[in-house]
Amino acid sequence: MNLFIHNQYERFREVPFLSRLQVTRESILSGEPFPDLDIVTNGLVLDLYSFCLDNNMIIKDYLYKFISACSKTDIETINAEATLAKIHRALKTCKTKRKNEEKELFLSQKFSIPVSTASAPRDTSSSAMPTPEQKETVNLKLKQQSTKMAAAREKSKQLKRKLERSEKRCDEKKLKLSISENETKKLRIELKDSKKNEKMLQRKLTQTMVKNAKLTNCMKDMKNAKAAMKNDLKNKTEEIQLIQSVLDETEEVVSYAEKNKKELQEANETIDFMNDIINDNPELAVYDEAEHKYTNETVQCVMNLTDMKVPTEKVENVMKEVAKLCGKNINRVPSASTVNRIVDSKVALSETQIGSVLKEKENTTLYTDETRKINMANACKHT
Repeated sequence: MNLFIHNQYERFREVPFLSRLQVTRESILSGEPFPDLDIVTNGLVLDLYSFCLDNNMIIKDYLYKFISACSKTDIETINAEATLAKIHRALKTCKTKRKNEEKELFLSQKFSIPVSTASAPRDTSSSAMPTPEQKETVNLKLKQQSTKMAAAREKSKQLKRKLERSEKRCDEKKLKLSISENETKKLRIELKDSKKNEKMLQRKLTQTMVKNAKLTNCMKDMKNAKAAMKNDLKNKTEEIQLIQSVLDETEEVVSYAEKNKKELQEANETIDFMNDIINDNPELAVYDEAEHKYTNETVQCVMNLTDMKVPTEKVENVMKEVAKLCGKNINRVPSASTVNRIVDSKVALSETQIGSVLKEKENTTLYTDETRKINMANACKHT
């Protein structure tokens, strides 16, 4: 029971009454004389009681001696059981005090020490004069009453402060009420203005609805006109497509005719060239000794032979056989390495022409060939 109450008191040990009296554990254990006090307060007794429990000290040897020495009371007259019970009640009372002011007031109040009463024969000779014990009891009661009066005065001050705070809150509420009344007046004025604006907006809405009806009729006429224009556009589009198809056919015919004309011209030039070869001298000059290069006709002939799938190493023999057939002797026949070099130049020339032509074109991809390798899609585009 003592330990439970002691644990409850741990939270109320913020007031160091022992330290105020400069009383330490060492001073108590060393047996130094206790200080003389006019009043033994509840906080002092509770601190000392907790100190005894913390150090496993005998309460009778220290607590009662301290109370007796400080209050100048005979230790033999102290009722130990009543004192211990009163300490327990003080602990519980301290626990019920929630506010710090109430707790401080309770801890600063005097601790009334219960004393044992002994039956002794009354001395009639000294009945007129009060005994020291009676004087002490009267003084104790007077001090208790003064403490209660101080507590009452403190409570009166608190109530007065509360009243002042409540009056201040009341004034603040009145001020807020006046402000709210002014705001209400302003809102009423704004409400009247809003009603006027509402009527004006209603008139504008009516006018807008009339205009909207006119616009709706205009929209219907525009939709009808749009439908008629769509029909005309559809007819014109069909006519344009028909004309475009005729133009495409005409262009194909013209391109075919130009191609045949070009081929005919090349054939005539070839015939003229062959006639010149037949009627000319028996030596066919395919290599220009002055410029140290093959003629353009010879280079074109090599390109044409390679286009006809003639192997590069066979071009020399083919040219010799053709010249022999025509009764001619070639002054210098190109070797296989020379033929390869002419083929490389042909490829470079064709790629240059493709680059110059295709850079101005769009959508030149004919088809793609996609294969997957190492989880990656590789696309080959053919132009």
